[in-house]
Amino acid sequence: MSYPYLSDVVKAVTGVDLPLPLATFGLFVALAVIGLLILVASYLLLEETHHASNRHDGTVTEQLHEIGRLVSDRHFLRYASISALLGATLFTYISMSSFVLRDHYGVSPQAFSLVFATNAVGLVLGSQLNAALVGRFGPARNLAFGLGVCTIAAAGLTVASALGASLAWVLVPLFLVVTSLGGMMANTVALALTPYGHVAGGASAVLGSSQFLVGALVPPAVFALSTAAWVMGATMVVTSGLGLLLLVSQGASRRPEHSASAVAAAVSASTT
Repeated sequence: MSYPYLSDVVKAVTGVDLPLPLATFGLFVALAVIGLLILVASYLLLEETHHASNRHDGTVTEQLHEIGRLVSDRHFLRYASISALLGATLFTYISMSSFVLRDHYGVSPQAFSLVFATNAVGLVLGSQLNAALVGRFGPARNLAFGLGVCTIAAAGLTVASALGASLAWVLVPLFLVVTSLGGMMANTVALALTPYGHVAGGASAVLGSSQFLVGALVPPAVFALSTAAWVMGATMVVTSGLGLLLLVSQGASRRPEHSASAVAAAVSASTT
């Protein structure tokens, strides 16, 4: 929806009528430049806050060694995989919802903007609700509940889309999917990082990279096979369902949480 507008802006400013793919690529180039500027500013302007006794050289070899230890640890790998699957679920919504709602249900660009904004509010509400409940139920239980809600709602979305149900029967489960995602992200990250505070930077890098990598690859690959409306929901069922299976498999839900109070505090801090 925004890409044709981007190409119109380029044409108005430069007089050059860029093809849509090239105009889209220019958007990502601009984001890359902005990211590079932020990186340089962070390196030059931010001071080290770690006490001198806790600092280490952080060479490339050392970082690679720590990352190797992380990805070989079953506890970390399980939560990193769940995080990646949640990323795929979120990016499935972001990349496919406009096509499904506009092309299959005739939603106007203005109405889709309202739907997207409403779901964004749901994302925030899910995050705040999780922060309020994590101290009572713990991050693992909250994560399991969120994955269950997400999977069931995605299944409802799939059935409604496949049967050609009215728009309301699609929007409600879609809202529940996005809202549940808001409550799960912080739990997954906190549970993965708690035993690895000494290498939190490397662990965060692995989590973020895997989340965006899987999120960027899965939706386009699936959508290339079929653009049917039910495909979006079915993809979410698979990704969130696999995450739920990973959480409860091999006694994951029964494993004692490392410093449960610290995990709950980390989740609350990350959602406020």
